[in-house]
Amino acid sequence: MVAAGTVLFGGGGAATAAWVAQGDGDADATALSAQPILVDDQAEPVADLYPGGTGDVVLRLRNPNPYAVTLTTVQYGTVTGGCAAGSVVPVQTTVTLAQPIRLAADSPVQTVTFPDVVRMLPTAPNECQRATFTVPVTLTGTSA
Repeated sequence: MVAAGTVLFGGGGAATAAWVAQGDGDADATALSAQPILVDDQAEPVADLYPGGTGDVVLRLRNPNPYAVTLTTVQYGTVTGGCAAGSVVPVQTTVTLAQPIRLAADSPVQTVTFPDVVRMLPTAPNECQRATFTVPVTLTGTSA
């Protein structure tokens, strides 16, 4: 007796193999150093001080950083110049801004007025008339 059978072979596809290669390691990235906001007092001051009254401080600000900055706090130092020492004082030494100031990346110079920052004492002498005072200012903020 002869056995009959059919042998089927798989159809004509090609088999492929690929090896996966991988590697592990560390890459480096370096953060830049923040540049200070440029503050100058070359803006025209407002002549609004008188004995017992308050006055504004006008600043010109520029952000040299490649990212925007939002200023949130202003600190005022000891007022100097003008006339008798202590005749003009900050109303508050540290102020959290109700409206933060946003400076764009690489911003052009922006003039900002801070209202009622300094107060002339009622006892200020006559020599304080037409005097100009220097108010040290420190601005604090974050990248925006």
